[in-house]
Amino acid sequence: MSNNESDEQNEILIHDMIDLNIEGQKKKRTKKIIIIIAVISIFLLAIIIGLIIYFSLKPSPKTQVKQIEPIKPNEQAKPNDTIKPIEPINPIEPIITIPIDEKFYYDPNEKIMNYTIYKEIIKLGIISDFQLEHSNEYYKRNLEKTLIKLKKENVDVILIAGDIVDNGYESEYEIYESILNCVYTDNNTMPLIFEIMGNHEYYTTKYRTKGYNLEKNIKIFLNNFQKYPFYHIKINKFHFIFWSMQNYDTKNIYKIHTNWLKKHLDLAENDLNQKGDPIFIVTHAPAKNTVYGSEEDSGSIETFKLIKNYENAFLISGHSHRSLRHERSIWQQEFTAINTQSIAYTALSYNYSNSTNVVKSSYDSYMGYIADLYEQKIEIHRYFFHVDKEIDSWTVHFPLQKNNFNYTIDKRKMKFGIPYIWNNTIDIMKTRNGYQVKFYQAWHNLAIHSYIFKYVDRYKKNREIQIYGDYYLHNYTINNTKPKYFTISDIDVSQNYSLIAVDFFKNEVVY
Repeated sequence: MSNNESDEQNEILIHDMIDLNIEGQKKKRTKKIIIIIAVISIFLLAIIIGLIIYFSLKPSPKTQVKQIEPIKPNEQAKPNDTIKPIEPINPIEPIITIPIDEKFYYDPNEKIMNYTIYKEIIKLGIISDFQLEHSNEYYKRNLEKTLIKLKKENVDVILIAGDIVDNGYESEYEIYESILNCVYTDNNTMPLIFEIMGNHEYYTTKYRTKGYNLEKNIKIFLNNFQKYPFYHIKINKFHFIFWSMQNYDTKNIYKIHTNWLKKHLDLAENDLNQKGDPIFIVTHAPAKNTVYGSEEDSGSIETFKLIKNYENAFLISGHSHRSLRHERSIWQQEFTAINTQSIAYTALSYNYSNSTNVVKSSYDSYMGYIADLYEQKIEIHRYFFHVDKEIDSWTVHFPLQKNNFNYTIDKRKMKFGIPYIWNNTIDIMKTRNGYQVKFYQAWHNLAIHSYIFKYVDRYKKNREIQIYGDYYLHNYTINNTKPKYFTISDIDVSQNYSLIAVDFFKNEVVY
């Protein structure tokens, strides 16, 4: 064999060995990958089987419901008989059965508690919606500033219309107590304080799920304030009825225990010094279609249906966070109602383009009331607590009778007139973010609530956006001459567009 042939054979053998080695390595890698995939698959399968076994053995959560024997024909229902289950929020969601045993809500041996304040004028602080929680320092600061102002004004009684805490946790109640004790360091000078439960006091379950324990929520409230969610007191000659929300669901809040409120309204009515003396009711959600914001989901139809039969009822509510600068925060028609704002933040309708900015800019413009309660009237002062600023007050005279009501919408709509356009210039400029619209705010005797801009976009579709005015801010100036700006994504400037100014009573004027 020649040397060349030998070299060729050696080269072939070397290549064969290399190919065999590569093929062997491939087989090893493939085998390793198969083993890893098998191990992972077995591990995942074990987890799935474990979860199936866990959830199949885990008992389903039970809601405490009072068992009631069926009522026999021709037999009258007793006062403690349960009411029909609450309707679901919508047909898609399952029916939620909540415990409705009345003993959770009020003392079965309840009595009207009497307090005497030896003054001709009782000074009331009326506030709500602190929503205290650990991470938000703004809310803590706001409550502290508010209490400092109430202490400075020598308030005799503080009425709190719910949502003291944000999630209903015991530790959040401790925040409230610590702020209160920090301001009122002497128990002898501390005013009478009366609290109720709002919807946030029921949020103790994780992620605010619907299978919550109502009895647990009420016990936390009871342990912290030594009072039930429903109670009735009398200060001098004036009756105050405290009627908490009855669960966290804003659409079903007052469908139970209306019998309790009616009972106490009648007790108060029978005890009045004279017909038309006010009966104050402190609750969380406003009655539907009364004060500003109640026309939306926050308003309760059940409350309105019941209270409309008592023309001397004086309803105090919170929940909506609407600005007290809005003149419809007081309402008179079938009865009298006022709505507190919020010590946490202002919220306005979210179908407005700048609603998010309203919330952010309202941390320094939170409001509440300081009211002077006389024998024959109540003067209600609106305060921006952070800057210690008062705006125009309201005076409600007693007796409360429909023919004496001065705060009806029709009367004030006529009294304050309509907006006035003093400069109808509208400038539109193209920007990176769309189109900036510049205009000059309208004038009004009170303030402008909002603006409506109607235009046509580049696809020839009619568009409309609503923009809040700045009335909710503590530094708002009526009839200022500064321009206002807002941005829209697109517009066909060759088409007609218009701007409308709207006041508190929905009067509209076109630019």
